[in-house]
Amino acid sequence: NDNDNDNDESLLSLSATRASLTILALNLSQGRILATGSQTEVIVTALINMVNVSKTTTSNSLVLPRDPVAFGTSLAKYLSMVVGSDDQDDTSWFQVALAPSLLSRTLDLAVGGLAILHAKSLSHAATPIAALSCERTHVNLHAFAEVKYDVNRPHRGFITTAAALRAMLQGSKFATPQAQSTTTNDAVTAIPQQHGPAQESLQAITKTLELELNCFESKPLEELDVTVTNLAFQQALQAVTTLKDGSKARMDDTTTTTTSSSSSSS
Repeated sequence: NDNDNDNDESLLSLSATRASLTILALNLSQGRILATGSQTEVIVTALINMVNVSKTTTSNSLVLPRDPVAFGTSLAKYLSMVVGSDDQDDTSWFQVALAPSLLSRTLDLAVGGLAILHAKSLSHAATPIAALSCERTHVNLHAFAEVKYDVNRPHRGFITTAAALRAMLQGSKFATPQAQSTTTNDAVTAIPQQHGPAQESLQAITKTLELELNCFESKPLEELDVTVTNLAFQQALQAVTTLKDGSKARMDDTTTTTTSSSSSSS
């Protein structure tokens, strides 16, 4: 359970530990982290085994520290036992992997990548949930008409979201197909303009991180610039904020609409 470490900010979550070990195994297998040649395969296997074992236990005993130096030290001592080093405090064989700057990048990619993965998964549910708001406000389906997006404003994300809403609301007893509607709810009719760009952005960010995970340093101890990952994380935050703000606006508006309808009925 990843939540077991919520109160201990010095430790990674179990998922983040798995992700960081997986990235290290990838980097080692690509020859990006210098280790004694004969031990590389053993180390990669040990890292993969750590990840697999963590999936079969509910214990968080395999979580590692967030601090890059502490992470490297803890991991190197464990791997020293695996490879049969005589001196478990001697981590010289795990050379570049212990460089705090490289481990810092690895941990950032692991933690940030997981956050973006979760955000992307949640974004897939955003439009179906928004469709419920459309029904609750008796939205005019003309707001999502093909002419508005496929023709007049043909951004791919707009088109995809509007088409999804039309499909989900087809045959709805609450949404109205007329060109005129008794209610106008800007927060609801703006769904394609919010969800489309946000979901496209998260998709692009995912591809950026996939590429970055497989980038190589030109030489040992060289640090890759982190601008591309920092921008990706900032863009992901903006995309999630857009989805959150849109959801809140619809919730506020639908609450107001429901209250007004109840008052009118009374």
